[in-house]
Amino acid sequence: MKKTKTSQISMEFMTIVTIMFFIFSVFSVIIINRIAEKKKEKSWIELKTLGEDLKLELDIASAVENGYHRTFWIPLRVDSKAYNVSILQEYGSNKSVLAIYFLNFSLSESYYLTVPANILGEILKGNNNLSKINGTICLNKC
Repeated sequence: MKKTKTSQISMEFMTIVTIMFFIFSVFSVIIINRIAEKKKEKSWIELKTLGEDLKLELDIASAVENGYHRTFWIPLRVDSKAYNVSILQEYGSNKSVLAIYFLNFSLSESYYLTVPANILGEILKGNNNLSKINGTICLNKC
């Protein structure tokens, strides 16, 4: 009789340990997913902030008189991630689109901003020379 009681207690203990391990595993997966979501959200906020800063630079250059010149720097990586930034011309429109996105995400996850249309050149990672000549915003050339 005593041996049966000991085996029953051992089985109950193993059942409780298994249930606790399962609960711990579920909570670990939930926590890891939340941390990954927060990291991705932080990266997107940094990318969006960079895009808005670039838009502000272009809007200022568009609003000032000819002869404006400014040098600004953009980072090589955002939150340690590779990204791309480009200006897309909309033909027949007085606006262009600034597209900024991480390279390891799909284009549907890009961030787009409307910028002035009279822009020549492209935005480079690192130093950028911005000037306004004859009503045209020149980026790194003209």
